[in-house]
Amino acid sequence: MKLGVAVFLFTVLLVGAHLSYSQYWFQSGVIANGTASNNSGISVQIETIYGQNITNGSIAFWVGENLQNGAFVQVGYAVESKTGEYPNNCTSGGCSSKIYMEAGKPYWFFEYFRSTNSEQSFYGGFSNVSLGSNGTFNTYSVSPDGTLWKAYLNGKLLGSVNAGVPDSGNNAPYVVGEYANASTNQTYMIPVRFRNFSVYLNGREVSVPGAYSYVGYGVSSKEALINKYGVEELNNESDYFEVGSGLPIPKNGTVMWNRGYEVSVSSGFGNQSSANYTFGSRVSLYEPNAVNISTGEREVFVGWKGSGFRSYTGNSTSATVVVYGKITESAVWQLQYFVNVSSNFSNATGSGWYDNNSLVRLGINSSELYANSSTRYVFDGWTTANKTYSGNYISIKSPVNVTAVWKTEYFLNLSSEYGSVTGSGWYANRSIANFSLNFTNISSSDGGIIGFYSWSNGYHGKNGSLEMNKGYDLRAGFLPMVHVILDVVSEGGQNVSFSSIEVDNMTMQRSTYLPLGDNYMGSIDVAGYKMPLNRTVSIAGAGTIKLVLPVYPVLIKTTNFYGGAVNASLKLDFDNGTTSNVYSGRNGSYMMEYVPYGKVSGIAVYRGESIPFEVAYGVGGKVSFDYGESYLIFGIILAMLTIIAYLTVKHLGW
Repeated sequence: MKLGVAVFLFTVLLVGAHLSYSQYWFQSGVIANGTASNNSGISVQIETIYGQNITNGSIAFWVGENLQNGAFVQVGYAVESKTGEYPNNCTSGGCSSKIYMEAGKPYWFFEYFRSTNSEQSFYGGFSNVSLGSNGTFNTYSVSPDGTLWKAYLNGKLLGSVNAGVPDSGNNAPYVVGEYANASTNQTYMIPVRFRNFSVYLNGREVSVPGAYSYVGYGVSSKEALINKYGVEELNNESDYFEVGSGLPIPKNGTVMWNRGYEVSVSSGFGNQSSANYTFGSRVSLYEPNAVNISTGEREVFVGWKGSGFRSYTGNSTSATVVVYGKITESAVWQLQYFVNVSSNFSNATGSGWYDNNSLVRLGINSSELYANSSTRYVFDGWTTANKTYSGNYISIKSPVNVTAVWKTEYFLNLSSEYGSVTGSGWYANRSIANFSLNFTNISSSDGGIIGFYSWSNGYHGKNGSLEMNKGYDLRAGFLPMVHVILDVVSEGGQNVSFSSIEVDNMTMQRSTYLPLGDNYMGSIDVAGYKMPLNRTVSIAGAGTIKLVLPVYPVLIKTTNFYGGAVNASLKLDFDNGTTSNVYSGRNGSYMMEYVPYGKVSGIAVYRGESIPFEVAYGVGGKVSFDYGESYLIFGIILAMLTIIAYLTVKHLGW
């Protein structure tokens, strides 16, 4: 089998004196099957190889095809055997320039013929555009813009020709490695690799699904020498092969690859597959709606993201793709967490599945619920295991239980027949509520007053505070009152000065107003000592009320051994549980006028010696504390005896 054109014919026309015409065009490569016909463009990636050691002719690697009207186009790179200048940019009017080419170095070229029946009507040229280092793959392609066929290297336009037709018709493209204008078949052609052989169908680039081997000669080539340049598929991969010396020489028409196109399906949580399908096959895609990862955690299918001709991109769990080329489908998943929203009162909203890092709006149907007229529950935000939220949005990064926070509030209701009250309202549980009554006593015709007596809970102060652990309904109480003078005397008849008297749990002064009837006298504050009275006094009208208090004057006297006054330290304990630390003074006497029940005990301390004492009950009771300086006296006596003994001994002459 000979390909339709004596490809690389321009070598004969261009090299002139550089080369002799040797009439051998050894070709090897692949021809696409019929599904690649009627295309509007061809493309292939060719490996760049330097240093092809040839002594005559040239080596080229290209992709080309016959067009619908018999014209021919090809694009690839060539390696010349001789260094020198070569004609370039050749058209029907001749070659307009020359290009300097080095032997063994790849040069990009574009070549076309008006008709395969006119082999000498060559057009085209070389380019010294860099093809990269050894082993580099470059994309060589040619495609029409209308009837103007343009050649490209890696997408860069390098030449064009008006071929008169926009497609290839029934012709299929081929990829060839060619030893042109040769005189021997012993020259070693370093194998060159090809990949991504594709055509343009319906405006889309699709891979060639199948191809057949071809090892033969160009048109008008001599055939006396056997073509020893083979072709081999690599790694059993579709669309990946090489041509050159030392490779198998298959029978023409041998299937090189017919595995169709790969459809690769990737999914992090659902189905995964990778398989080849013949051209035009229909492949079904399917993923579940959701995949549970753990409690409260799942992956939700979002959609497919496809690449390749006739691939599918969308959010349907089920889809079908038609295979016209390699297709990659990736399932897109979204991580979600379950949010459980609960409340002890009212109805909470917001429970459900949410995307990771999304904001969740929480809601409550009612922010206030009343248990009764004095107790209510007020919504106070949200809480999770490790955080409290004051707003209605939370950011979700894991499964979470969200609970509505409620605070209990109690109502303090204050009312008064007279004056005005402040402090009524709702208070949080265990908070302190301050309240007050603004009231001025009302004078009555009998010289008395209408005065505030107490609140309905028994509290007698106009101003006060409550710990709100329940609801309160407090009403200010008022009673008729008369003016009284409270006189306090001791059992000895002496007037007793006092700070205040507790009457019905109210603190009263000497001159005060008291309600008519019985008044309970609780205690009296005398000189800082609170003494219980525990008696009821009946008030019939204004006047003086005399109260006899069991207090007595007490004298504590401290003296030395001879009866002289000493200033001792006194630690006093009184019967009502109070204590005092005083000194008896330079006169050795400490007098207390009002001692409850006349009873006091303690310790007197003087010069390091401590002596306990106690004063008994009785009007005018006193104690005389005599402190003895016995050690001093003993020392004086001992000294005197020592002196007497000394004088006696001296007198007797001892």
